Amino acid sequence: MHLDTGADVTLLSHKDWTAMGRPRLMPPLFTLKSANGKQINARGHFKCTFTIDGRQGRGTCHVADTSSLLGLDWIAQVEPLFHRLVGSITCDAMSASTLNAVRTSLTARLQKQFPAVFAPGLGCCTKSKASLKLKPDATPVFWKARAVPYAVQPRIAQEVDRLVAANVLTPVEHSESQRRLGTAPAPTTDSR
Repeated sequence: MHLDTGADVTLLSHKDWTAMGRPRLMPPLFTLKSANGKQINARGHFKCTFTIDGRQGRGTCHVADTSSLLGLDWIAQVEPLFHRLVGSITCDAMSASTLNAVRTSLTARLQKQFPAVFAPGLGCCTKSKASLKLKPDATPVFWKARAVPYAVQPRIAQEVDRLVAANVLTPVEHSESQRRLGTAPAPTTDSR
């Protein structure tokens, strides 16, 4: 059984449920979802007593088509285990400095091993060629530039200039597909 402090409930796999002698299941209490949002197929639940580290608790166990997980609902009932987990989250200055040294060493090694990746600029893909094929009946669409607050305009202009210099963007004065607006005659011969 895996310990999962991110799981709100305790889950038991079908295999482990069978190994326990298949306790009688009641219908699922609610829909279970995993951390990625996908629904977990719950077969049902049962009430039971459990022992962890010599401490007893009582809770609900959900049988599902997943691996067995010891969830927060049971972890919180076993005080020594709960305090061990919560207490281990402290970080002292020594471990932070060690982490910094490891990070610096790893960065230096990677920069030496892959200098092209860390070179300034955008770089270009030289391994393969790509081409875009448009549908023959595709019509171009022109999007007007978004209005931005006056205070941010210099920063945006600077970023656009940087992207143009890196050949990411190509400046255009107008859209080739943009049509001029015309006036349609009104029924009274006035223009509208």
